[in-house]
Amino acid sequence: MKVIPVKNHNRPLVPFIPPAVSQKSIDQNQAVIRFPNRVHRKQIYYEIEILPSSYLDGTEKFVVPVDNPTLLGFLTSSIFAVWVKGINSNESFAINDKSMYNSFPFPEVSKKQINDIERAVNYVFEARAETQFKSLSDVYLPETMPEHLLKAHENLDRVLLDILGIQHNASNEEILKNLFDRYLENLN
Repeated sequence: MKVIPVKNHNRPLVPFIPPAVSQKSIDQNQAVIRFPNRVHRKQIYYEIEILPSSYLDGTEKFVVPVDNPTLLGFLTSSIFAVWVKGINSNESFAINDKSMYNSFPFPEVSKKQINDIERAVNYVFEARAETQFKSLSDVYLPETMPEHLLKAHENLDRVLLDILGIQHNASNEEILKNLFDRYLENLN
């Protein structure tokens, strides 16, 4: 996959997407999205979590305050992973807020689409809850990902691909091209 150049943005371009912030600026009772410290190119999905900020361990470079599952749906999808890998050519790397999160071309979504995403996200988290693991990062390696969790993520991907108008059988290169075209449209 070809690495694409992306300019840093200070905040996402869609109103329902909150900007990334430092951990220190979050209220201790606020729910936040926690990104893994390191991800690997071979991962199809990332072990993104939603936690009370009081559970953070201080190693987070940034967090995203959240109270809506739509955002979580996009971030736990293979579509977001394709975007992240399309920006970074390293084998192992940290997700960053400027060129990876803030530049992701989140689409506007209807109320029906929000409901569809929410159901699919709940299915993913129900599948996670049924999975025995010592470390969530172990579950998200392609060779150890349980079949029921993989199917839940694939279901979420189908919902999001429909919203983005991308064919379900699109290659990663086709998905990345679509996302990059959307990114360029957002710059204008």
